[in-house]
Formats: sequence, structure tokens, C-alpha cells
Amino acid sequence: MLWHPPGIGSQPTLQIPKGKNEVIYTINANGSAAIRTWHIAVMGESDAGKGQILASSNLTPVTVAEPYLGMKIEMAAVEQGQDGSVICKLTHATPFEGKATIKLLGLPAKVTAPEMEIDKGMTEISFPIKIAADSPKGQHKNLFCHLNIPQSETLIPHNVGHGGVLRIDAPPKKPAPKPVEKEAPKVVAKVKPKAKPLSRLEKLRLEAKNK
Repeated sequence: MLWHPPGIGSQPTLQIPKGKNEVIYTINANGSAAIRTWHIAVMGESDAGKGQILASSNLTPVTVAEPYLGMKIEMAAVEQGQDGSVICKLTHATPFEGKATIKLLGLPAKVTAPEMEIDKGMTEISFPIKIAADSPKGQHKNLFCHLNIPQSETLIPHNVGHGGVLRIDAPPKKPAPKPVEKEAPKVVAKVKPKAKPLSRLEKLRLEAKNK
């Protein structure tokens, strides 16, 4: 870009690949950019084999407008190895038609969330998230959402909800096993051995002795 209006930034120099005749060049407006229309121009250069050739675009109007919507990301807490959700509250400023895609970004390593869709009637969205067992525990404070809002056959990108917090907790420790109580030894009653039955001869001798 030949110049930057106040509050507007752009990518560094990009290369157009050989055989292509267009490139997507991203510009952005921060919170201090004035709400108005500016005229910008882009300069290109190429080596034609005999030195550089410079060319400029025409002045092109770029309008800085209020965001289509705002967002507040509610704090979420999930244990390692578990699934959870991140809830986002939406406030609409400018209605839009159709569906806007939305991604949850700034997640720590080994945490994933799918891309989702919203429309102008939604005031809340819940992102399902998957937490790996070895994801980094602690508070992660860099969550935000990237939206692409359809408008006049194009997509207007938004970054909203900066500063969302996801807390990853370690799973609770398993309680130590209770010690096994030893059973008291069982008392076994002694049984007197039964008297041996007397033989006929012993009976006769006992009778004779008693007489």
C-alpha cells in the first residue's frame, strides 16, 4: 500500500505466483480507526528482464464501519482428557443476511474446536471443545473468534471477543486404596475323640471286674 489511513494496517509485500493474475491482500482496522471512507492505492513492481517496472492501482474507496456484532467469551473450565464447551454471547449492531462462519481461535496446544455458523437472530453460540489428556493445564487467556460475514457477494472478516479465558484443570487424584483388614483367627472348638467301642472279650472282662 502506498499509504495507510490512521488506524488501518496491511500485510507486508506479497508475491503473485507465476501464471496467476491476482492475490488476496488483507487490510485491517483497529479500534481507533475513524468511521469514514478513505481512498487507498496499491503499488506493484516486477522485473521484466531489463529492470523493474512499477505500476499503481487507481484510488479505491475503503469504508471503515462499525463492527456487525460484538462478543463476550464466557470463562470455561475443563479437565484434561475431557470434552467441554466454550459459550460466546453475541450482541448484534448491524443485521446481515445468510450465515456467517465463526472460528474459535487462540486455543492452547492439543485443544480443538470446530468451525460453526451463526445468523443474525442468534445471541449465543456454544463451541464444543476436545481436550487431550496431555494438553497444557492452567489459564489460557488468548481466546477470540474470527468471523466471515456475507455482504454484497463478498465476505467481511471480523475478529471479536478478545481476551476469552479457558482453564484446563488436572483430573482429580484417585483416592488411595484402603488397607485390607486382617481377619481375626477363627476359634476352633476341640472335639473330644469318641471312645473306641469295646470288643466282646473286653466287655466280659469289664463285667467280671464290676462283679
